[in-house]
Parts: sequence; structure tokens; C-alpha cells
Amino acid sequence: MQSNVVRLQPHLLRAAHLRVLVAAVDQAQMAFDDAEVLVAAGRFFGRDAFSSADTLQHWLDEHDAHAQFLPWLLWDANGGADAIDVPQHQLVKRLRRQFRSGPEKSVLKALCATRPDVYAVAAVDGKTTTMERLRDRVEIVVHEPVLRSMAAVGEVFVARVVEVGGLHLLDAVHASLPAICRPAMLRVAKRLEAMPSERRLPTLLNAASRSLNRVRPTPTRFAGPAGRMRWTMVFAVDDAERVQEALRRATLEGQLARLAPNRFAVLDPTLGPIGATLRLSGTRFFAATSAPGGVTRLRSGLPPLIGLQPQATLVRDLEPLFDARRRSEWSSSELQSVAREWMGECLTAFQDTAQPWLDGATPREAVRTADGRIRVKAWLSHVEVVGEVAGPGYNTAVQRLWRELADA
Repeated sequence: MQSNVVRLQPHLLRAAHLRVLVAAVDQAQMAFDDAEVLVAAGRFFGRDAFSSADTLQHWLDEHDAHAQFLPWLLWDANGGADAIDVPQHQLVKRLRRQFRSGPEKSVLKALCATRPDVYAVAAVDGKTTTMERLRDRVEIVVHEPVLRSMAAVGEVFVARVVEVGGLHLLDAVHASLPAICRPAMLRVAKRLEAMPSERRLPTLLNAASRSLNRVRPTPTRFAGPAGRMRWTMVFAVDDAERVQEALRRATLEGQLARLAPNRFAVLDPTLGPIGATLRLSGTRFFAATSAPGGVTRLRSGLPPLIGLQPQATLVRDLEPLFDARRRSEWSSSELQSVAREWMGECLTAFQDTAQPWLDGATPREAVRTADGRIRVKAWLSHVEVVGEVAGPGYNTAVQRLWRELADA
């Protein structure tokens, strides 16, 4: 009997964590009118206090900062030693009155004690992910299905990992960086313990932004940044049926194309040759794109469509797909999975999508000229490099696509 309880523990705690998280976000957003919250938000963003809840909400939407600001407000915003009315304490008091079950109380207590830190993905195995905390090299096994399907070994996260009864759960990913950013983030991670809790997250986010800006790839003529980076937004789902209905409605209205029962392509010509895909999986919803600027359009367009706010945005360096010397960094199954997803987006509606590198023409229009044929062929040759990883059927599809365009 005891063994059954042990096996259920991760599921019970993950469910309790989701309930507490949803309620906490609701409480935080309802407190945007409080003067103390508007002042605290100003401290977090390094500016004057916000004048109103609407102004703060607009700022969060514009900067995609919900996944950074809300956890900080809930768990870190202590207001300094002289604070009389601390927003964090008021919000937690309301949550304590709301939750009475053992798992929920344990999760809430653990959240209050958790601070953001810097982690590197050491291994992904089944339903668990091993993460190395950079500041002390401690390895932590995290029970989180999101990481199983998204994390790549070597990636660096600014994240919150909550420990509840010996079990580690991923609470939030505030920033995601490619492995090349590790040395820079290690330097700041070693200074964390000396920092006040309120300054940890802003310091880490500033360091992550600087590090990522230093390693952004130089655009190539055909691929642009789309050839090297992929952004994935993660949403927590508390009502899967409502999200499925929103996706079905958007498909009927021509905004999405259904690729599989719970997987969709975004039909937005401004996303370029590589589009965006949406995927619903249990209590998580994923929106991914490699299109330059695509993540900005997804951030503004998806919340009204599905009624959810993103909990995290992860950035993945796709260089191993294009450089055979770096493919050993990923497992073969991981390489193939990412390559197939990339190829699927790349080839969706490619023929009739206007491309910036074709001066706004579609490939079907461009192949009518000699210069256009050279450009389209060069782009498809670039895609075939990834097709070698995705599998023989994908390069066959590329070749069939080229024959269709050439014949036209």
C-alpha cells in the first residue's frame, strides 16, 4: 500500500502546485490596483511607480513580463527592511486562507521559501530532468513533463525549482539561454547568496539579457535568425476543454490549420517561411516559432485567442541541426524530434507565403524569374540540411516541393 502512495506523490503535488499557481496569479493580478503593488512594480522594472492597474497591465503585455513579474511580486517583493505594508505578505495571507489541504499548504510554504537561481540541464530521462545548480554544482532531479519535451542538455535556465517533501517541481522559467551563455551566468550565480531576495531576479534577468545579446547569431541571407533560434512559450492550462474549443473555433475561422488532434499551425503570412505551431498536452499548452519576430506576434495574438497568459518563454539554440559537428550535443531522438517539428513548420504553406528574402514575393511567384529560382533553390537547400536529420521522407517532400514550383 505504501508503494502506491509513493508513486502518486509526484502527481498529487504537481496537481496541488498547479492549483496554488493559478490562484496565486489571480490574487496577484487582482492586487494591481493596490498602491503598494504599483510602487513595487516600479522597483522591479527600475522606473517610477505605475500610475494605475491598466498602465501596469499594458506594460506587462507589451514586454511579455508576466512570467517574470508575477512570481517576483508573490514570493520575492519584501519591500526592504523599512517596509510597513509588504505586497508579498498580503497576497500570501490571502492564499493561506484559501488553501487548507496538506499538499496545497506544503506547496505554498515551499513557494514562499523558494528564490530564483541559475540551472543548466544535465540530462533528460523519461518524466524527469536532471538540472545542475550552477552556483554550487548540486544536481537536482526535477519532476516536470514540460522539460521532458522541451529542454536540451546544456541549456541554461533562470528558474524557480520548488522542493516539497524531497520532491523537486519546476515553478517558473524566467529566462532560457543556449549553452554558450553558461560562463557568463555562472559568474552572476556565484554572487546570488549575498543578494537581497528582492534583487535576485532583476539581477539575473539583466545578466541573461546581456548574455543573450552577445551571442545572437549574425543573420544569413536566406535563413536569418530563424535558422538558429527557436522560441517556445509555455502556458498553464486549468480547463483543457475550453482551450480545445478556442482552438477548434480558430481553425474554423481560418486562423489555424489542424496538423494532429492536439497540434496546430498558425496561418499567419507575416511569420515568414518558418511559421508557428501550437500544441496542447495535458495541463500545458505550447506555442513555438523560429520566425524572426514571430514570438512577439504570438505574445500579442495568443492570449486573447486561448484565454491564457504565458508562464515562461524558452529559447533554444538550433545550431546542432545545421552543424554536424555539434549534433553529438543532443540525443539522436531529440535531434530528430526538433528537426521534424522545424521542417513541418518550414514547409507549411511555403509556396504561397510572401517571403522577405524574396522582396515580398511568394516562392510560386519568384520562380518565374531566373533570380527568384536561384533564391528559392538556395533556401530549400538550406532546409535539406535539416531534412538529413529529420529523416528521408522529409527531404523527399522538399524535392517534391521544388519540382512543383519548377514546373509551375
